[in-house]
Order: sequence, then structure tokens, then C-alpha cells
Amino acid sequence: MAMARTQVYFEPEVLDYLKQEAARKNKTLAYIIRTKVEAQTPVIKKIKKAKKTKKMSGADFLLKMAKEAEELGFEGPKDLASNMDKYLYGTD
Repeated sequence: MAMARTQVYFEPEVLDYLKQEAARKNKTLAYIIRTKVEAQTPVIKKIKKAKKTKKMSGADFLLKMAKEAEELGFEGPKDLASNMDKYLYGTD
């Protein structure tokens, strides 16, 4: 994401508070200010929500499921290729 530089003026007390929060969270002052502004900006909220709810294609879903099964140590039947009908339709 491209950022645009700007200058903002704060009351000393507000700036001190923001700096303390940045130090406490081990983040930059710019990050703290940016997240606070974004949290109050309806357009940003809509963009972030849309990114979270992005639809997954069928192929991506199947690949994700296969990866999760592999990570869990799931192994399918060894004779799946030769007995596909048996496993899919319950026929011999």
C-alpha cells in the first residue's frame, strides 16, 4: 500500500500519550496514529472488511483442505485410484 506523508499538530499532552502508547506496544508513533485514525474512518473499515471476506475459488478451497489434512497427518486409502467408484458411490 502506498503511503502519503503529511504533517499533523497535536496538543503536547496528546502527543505524550501517543508516544507512551507507542513505547508500551513497541510500535512506531506513526503506526499508533495511523491505526487510531483508520479505526475511526468508515471507508477504511469497509475496505478491511471486504479484504477479510474475500471469496475463495473452489480450487483454492480444495488445495487448502488438502494442505490442512496433510498437516494433520491424514492419509486416505492406499487403493483410492483403483477403487474410486467404491469410495464415491459405495459400489464394487
